[in-house]
Amino acid sequence: TQEVDVLKRWCIPALAALLCLTALAACRKGAPPPDASPAPPGDSAVPAQPVSPQPVPTPVPEPELEPVSTPEPKPEPKPEPEPPPQPANTRLYVLMYHHFSQEAGSGFTVSAARFREQMSALKAAGYTAVSIAQVVDYGQGGTPLPDKPVLITMDDGYTSNLDIAAPILEDLGLCAAVFVIGINEGEAVSAHTGEALTPPRFSFEEAAPWVEKGVLDLQSHTYDMHQRPQTGGVSGREGALKKEGESAEDYRDALLEDFAQYCRRREGRVSTPLTALSYPFGLCSGETDRVLEEAGAVLTVTVREHCNTVFAGRPGTLRRLGRFNVDEDITGEALVRKLERWGRGFFV
Repeated sequence: TQEVDVLKRWCIPALAALLCLTALAACRKGAPPPDASPAPPGDSAVPAQPVSPQPVPTPVPEPELEPVSTPEPKPEPKPEPEPPPQPANTRLYVLMYHHFSQEAGSGFTVSAARFREQMSALKAAGYTAVSIAQVVDYGQGGTPLPDKPVLITMDDGYTSNLDIAAPILEDLGLCAAVFVIGINEGEAVSAHTGEALTPPRFSFEEAAPWVEKGVLDLQSHTYDMHQRPQTGGVSGREGALKKEGESAEDYRDALLEDFAQYCRRREGRVSTPLTALSYPFGLCSGETDRVLEEAGAVLTVTVREHCNTVFAGRPGTLRRLGRFNVDEDITGEALVRKLERWGRGFFV
């Protein structure tokens, strides 16, 4: 009939198209297409395309990682040790005198009036006179010194040190050290020439009352090395220096014997220990100083003009100390000004 023809012409192709679309959608989703009814004979149906299976991806092995070495922890840096504390130190001023007179002096001779003026000016400016023992105790063991210490010294051993200088020192509450030439101690004439010793020299016994009071101390100016060839010396050496051509052994023996002679002459006659030595004319060398340190001279002085820095507990800083020569032309005010300049590092 006519209705059957219409269905064959339109409905069957439409149904086939719908089946194709359904199969295509199923392929896209990876599912198998549904079974289709066979097309009616005479219809040209489009066969369904087989669906290829999706390839399974080959697993890629993960790369082997090299073992990571864990660095050992660095030790914490140790704190730097604090530097040892520096020992205390002090400026030590050393004055050098020789002879005194009641009248106006000249050269190495200082009048009583000028000496009193100089000592009074030092005291008024705050300087404190110290003894050899105090300085040695500071340099060896660190026993404190007073502020602005000054060591007053006198060379040779003239009787004017007792008659003029000592009473002034006592009156002002000061003290000094006298470096005595051993061979001339208490003598009226020279042992080498037979001529009178001028100015005259005191003996240890004459000085003993001042030593007991603590006003004076008596130390060494060598026993018999206060000589120079150009001034009539008979030793053939310049002060305590080595003679030309003298061996080190012979020189050492000469220094040790001179110091031993001084000790023998002084022993039992002076109540203070022998610990200091003044080099005649300031002449010495490192070799000289080493030998005399071995002999027992803890503190040594020269005639070089400079201030000294002495360290507590360091006895090496007590050697070859500088001294300022004081004469009649230096007023008390000028002396204080000189020391103040020394303290600031000016030595002119």
